[in-house]
Amino acid sequence: MSKLVEFLHANPIDELATEQVIFSARIKDKGGQPIKATIRPMTSLAYNSYQKQATKIGKKGKLDFDNDLYQSLIVINHTEDPNFKDIKAIEALGCHSPEQYLNRVLLPGEVAELSKAILDLSGFNDDLEDLKDRAKN
Repeated sequence: MSKLVEFLHANPIDELATEQVIFSARIKDKGGQPIKATIRPMTSLAYNSYQKQATKIGKKGKLDFDNDLYQSLIVINHTEDPNFKDIKAIEALGCHSPEQYLNRVLLPGEVAELSKAILDLSGFNDDLEDLKDRAKN
């Protein structure tokens, strides 16, 4: 068995750890320290599902991609803390859905930053040159 196969067998993606990230300068505790969100990576199935949900066939068969919906799906489904699917939290602000709640508590740029962090954790923004440099060291 190759080293790569050994590594892959010992580290399946369904066991990847969560990560805490700072995604906004606005969100701080009473002492002024940034509050971190807990995120987890997504699988290929989830990634493909979100892309399909965010892609619509428009006029004359043109494909339209709703990036806001795509980012919202990523954040809602891969943020553990805060849990944007928590019914009590949703109802506490008079919202009726996770999407409505997300848009009530986060600014669009915060959703984008959190989505980017989840994509990074899921391996989408690894720079091949950076990976080569790390492998050399």
